[in-house]
Amino acid sequence: MIRDEAFLEWAEVHGHWYGSSIENLHHGPEAQTLLFEVDWNGASQIRRAIEDVVLVFVMTPSLEDLIRRIKGRGPISPEELSARIRTATLEIQKVEDFDYLVINDRFDEALNELQSIITVESCKRRHHIPTWTERWAKEIEEHKKVKEGY
Repeated sequence: MIRDEAFLEWAEVHGHWYGSSIENLHHGPEAQTLLFEVDWNGASQIRRAIEDVVLVFVMTPSLEDLIRRIKGRGPISPEELSARIRTATLEIQKVEDFDYLVINDRFDEALNELQSIITVESCKRRHHIPTWTERWAKEIEEHKKVKEGY
């Protein structure tokens, strides 16, 4: 699929391959909001591929919390933990490439922030100013024609 350019984004992360199929973008309603959980590299690839993409960086409140969460997933070797911390350190340096930052300290609050971002961005698209001004201009012209008896 990589060779056939069938992925929107793809990367090798910690010895595992991940990717998002382009085909999945074509299934479902056009106006649907799509969420991808990707690393910085994947987000960068998606930014290049989709013009109006919105990127949200989700981060733990501290390094200690990140380590606790990684260890909480199951047994991990010191080498693997060190690799994951290095990766997180590199990714944190890319946070300014994102449109929003959500600190996942309390799940309910982080989820509320993410939902708010989706709402705001949906409103921006739905109420795109040039589209509405064009619509109003056409309606005004039609109204003038009716009023003037055309």
